[in-house]
Amino acid sequence: EVVFVETNHPADRVLEVTWSVDGEPVPHPGDRRALDLGTLGLSPGTHRLVATASDPAGASDSVEWTVDNALPELP
Repeated sequence: EVVFVETNHPADRVLEVTWSVDGEPVPHPGDRRALDLGTLGLSPGTHRLVATASDPAGASDSVEWTVDNALPELP
Protein backbone atom coordinates (compact mmCIF):
# COMPACT_ATOMS: atom_id res chain seq x y z
CA GLU A 1 0.00 0.00 0.00
CA VAL A 2 1.08 3.55 -0.69
CA VAL A 3 0.09 6.42 1.59
CA PHE A 4 0.25 9.99 0.34
CA VAL A 5 -0.43 13.53 1.54
CA GLU A 6 -1.47 16.58 -0.44
CA THR A 7 -0.03 19.85 0.86
CA ASN A 8 -0.81 23.46 0.16
CA HIS A 9 1.12 24.93 -2.76
CA PRO A 10 2.61 28.28 -1.71
CA ALA A 11 3.93 30.22 -4.72
CA ASP A 12 7.24 31.17 -3.06
CA ARG A 13 8.34 28.00 -1.19
CA VAL A 14 8.00 24.22 -1.03
CA LEU A 15 6.60 22.48 2.04
CA GLU A 16 8.74 19.66 3.44
CA VAL A 17 7.02 16.36 4.31
CA THR A 18 8.54 13.96 6.84
CA TRP A 19 7.23 10.57 7.94
CA SER A 20 7.47 8.56 11.15
CA VAL A 21 6.30 5.11 12.23
CA ASP A 22 5.73 4.46 15.92
CA GLY A 23 7.59 7.70 16.70
CA GLU A 24 10.71 6.79 14.67
CA PRO A 25 11.64 8.87 11.60
CA VAL A 26 11.43 7.08 8.26
CA PRO A 27 14.33 7.81 5.88
CA HIS A 28 12.67 8.71 2.62
CA PRO A 29 14.53 9.82 -0.51
CA GLY A 30 12.64 10.98 -3.59
CA ASP A 31 9.03 12.19 -3.57
CA ARG A 32 8.33 12.74 0.10
CA ARG A 33 4.59 13.18 -0.39
CA ALA A 34 4.09 9.43 -0.97
CA LEU A 35 5.30 6.53 1.17
CA ASP A 36 5.31 2.88 0.07
CA LEU A 37 4.54 0.95 3.25
CA GLY A 38 5.74 -2.28 1.65
CA THR A 39 9.33 -1.04 1.72
CA LEU A 40 9.34 -0.52 5.49
CA GLY A 41 9.35 -4.17 6.62
CA LEU A 42 6.80 -3.52 9.35
CA SER A 43 6.28 -6.22 11.94
CA PRO A 44 2.80 -7.76 12.24
CA GLY A 45 0.34 -5.73 14.30
CA THR A 46 -0.76 -2.13 14.38
CA HIS A 47 1.53 0.84 13.87
CA ARG A 48 1.13 4.61 14.16
CA LEU A 49 2.05 6.41 10.91
CA VAL A 50 2.47 10.20 10.93
CA ALA A 51 3.14 12.60 8.05
CA THR A 52 4.21 16.12 8.99
CA ALA A 53 4.23 18.99 6.50
CA SER A 54 6.55 21.82 7.53
CA ASP A 55 6.69 25.31 6.11
CA PRO A 56 10.13 26.96 5.98
CA ALA A 57 8.39 29.97 7.55
CA GLY A 58 7.94 27.91 10.74
CA ALA A 59 4.42 26.44 10.68
CA SER A 60 3.74 22.71 10.56
CA ASP A 61 0.78 20.34 10.57
CA SER A 62 0.50 16.56 10.90
CA VAL A 63 -1.90 13.82 9.89
CA GLU A 64 -1.94 10.39 11.53
CA TRP A 65 -3.04 6.90 10.48
CA THR A 66 -3.18 3.54 12.21
CA VAL A 67 -1.92 0.82 9.88
CA ASP A 68 -2.41 -2.85 10.70
CA ASN A 69 0.12 -4.65 8.45
CA ALA A 70 -2.23 -7.55 7.81
CA LEU A 71 -3.70 -9.02 4.66
CA PRO A 72 -7.41 -8.36 4.14
CA GLU A 73 -9.81 -11.04 5.28
CA LEU A 74 -12.35 -12.04 2.64
CA PRO A 75 -15.34 -14.37 2.89
